[in-house]
This record gives sequence, structure tokens and C-alpha cells, in this order.
Amino acid sequence: MLAVLRPPLGYTSFCVAIPMSKMSAITRIRNKSTSNGVPKTFSNYHTKKDIMRLQEGRRLQWHKSVNSQQASSRSPPSLNLRPRVDISSVSKRQQFLQTPIDPTILSIITNYALGRRRTRHMSNVQHNARSLQYIPMKMKLTKSAESPESFLPESDSRVEVAFVGRSNSGKSSIINALCAGGKAKVSERPGETRTVDWFDLGRTLCLVDLPGYGFAYASPEHTQQWQSMMENYLSTRRNLRRVYVLVDSRLGLTLRDTEMLRNISSWRKTFQIILTKCDLVEPIDLARRCYHVREAVRGLRGFIKPVLMASALDKSGLQRIRDEMLALVPNKAIET
Repeated sequence: MLAVLRPPLGYTSFCVAIPMSKMSAITRIRNKSTSNGVPKTFSNYHTKKDIMRLQEGRRLQWHKSVNSQQASSRSPPSLNLRPRVDISSVSKRQQFLQTPIDPTILSIITNYALGRRRTRHMSNVQHNARSLQYIPMKMKLTKSAESPESFLPESDSRVEVAFVGRSNSGKSSIINALCAGGKAKVSERPGETRTVDWFDLGRTLCLVDLPGYGFAYASPEHTQQWQSMMENYLSTRRNLRRVYVLVDSRLGLTLRDTEMLRNISSWRKTFQIILTKCDLVEPIDLARRCYHVREAVRGLRGFIKPVLMASALDKSGLQRIRDEMLALVPNKAIET
């Protein structure tokens, strides 16, 4: 059998046929190289690019060995170094996933069909169950105040419950879903509720819709005016039995929420937290969120358990809010 040797491109085109028995000897001769990497024989078969590649590889290998020796003989420089990343630090999402799950909270979520629904069949079944479970209360707008001077006069025979929350937290939507013929202002733009509104739910219970705190599409002067009016009502109202603080279940407690809860506690008012938009959160994440919120406010004075969960879209959890409100009324004369 013969082996064919061909020259590289750029050389005269010819072929040499050599028996295979002599190829091993030729290969040994070809592999013998000088100190600069150029083989003794068949030098025409190595282009200039091959020689430069061999020399560059040996140069890089030499520099690598020298650098390793220098690094071992001296301490590393302390300047111009990027800060090391703390491996122990984890993201907020990872911290949230490490939150323990309370079986009691998870059972409540399952019983009231709270959380995001996965399949269409379960969506229809749960929606029908939620809709038939809750009958909204009748609500009538009594008073809208733009300043503390125009507040509704207090009455000893009337119990007031206030709804307050961060702007765009779903507060007005929950009020309208909780009561039939809802008149609360609903909008995708934060800051639509700019007055203190009183809604009659019967002869002895009144629901008060307060302006939202936080960002709003308004000037800072108007925003400060709403905030002072809301704080005036919460701190001075005598027949205010409970404050329901609405928190977006997707975000949890924000800095503004925590600040508001501390203020309500300092005003010696009882408050209860309602997690809204629960239809947008997975049930397992909703259980984590409820546990996290409960533990965050456990030490505040005036905190009332449990943490309520509801959705204005599919009416889930509204019955629990209604039961909590009715428990505050001595004579439960509520119109339905």
C-alpha cells in the first residue's frame, strides 16, 4: 500500500507516493525539531503562520510559569481589586422562598379557594363556589369630606371601620366587591380617592374610605393635604373601631405600609391587614406572604389576627372580611 504526500498551498503541485512501511521512519524524522520549533526535515511543509503559532504558544507558556512563580513568592496587591461577592447573601426572592409555610394558613387558602387558578375547569368550579358563597351588603354614600372641618359628625350609636392602603393597592375595588352598588372610585391611576367618604351599611355600621398614601398623580401640595386629612381622621376619631390596612399580596409590606402601621399603633387604634389581589399569586406563595406579614407586625400594639386575604375579581375571601366587620357591631342590623 502506498501513501501520498501532498505539499501545502502555494507550492508546486506534485505528489509523492511512498510505501507505508517507510512512513514510520519518515514520521520520526519529521517530528524531530530544533530549539526554535522548526523541524529539521520537511521544513517546506511548515508555513510561516505555523512557526509563529508555535513560538507564541511557547512564549505564553513561559510567561505563565514566570507569573505563577512571582505570585507564589509575594503577597497579592491590595489595590485595583474588584470587591468579592458575599456568597452568603441571597436575593429577596430567595429569602422569600425560605419563608416557612404555616399549615393553618394553607388550609384557609384551600378552603376559601384563594390564589391563582391553574386549569380552566378549576377556574369555573372555584368561581361558581366563590360567587354563591358571598352575598354583598348594601352600601349608600352618606358624606364626602375634603377637609377635617367637613367631617361627618360623630355618633355614639354608629360604629365606623376605615379602609386605608397604599395607592393602587386595590382598596376601592375591595370596597365595591364587598358591598353591592359600590360607589368607591376605581382607577388604574394611583391617587383617585382624594376625599374621606362615609358609606352606610345599615343603622349601626359605617364604612369609611380614606385616601391612599404613597405615589399619586397629583402635586405635592395636594398629596400632603390628603395625608394630613387622613392622619387627622385616624388619630382623632373616637368611634373608629378598626382600621383595615390593605396590602398588595404580590409586593408584601413596603416601607410606606410599615410607617403607616406604626402610626396607627402609636394612635392606639386597632388594625387588621387584608392582602389584596390574591388571584394573581400562587397559593403556596400566598401562604408564605401571609406568614411573612403576620410575623412582621406581630409586635405592634393594636394588631388583630388573623391576616385576611381577598380578591375583588373572583370574590374570594370577602365573607371573612364581612364576618370580622359584623363582629364589631353590637346589634348586627346590616342590610343585604
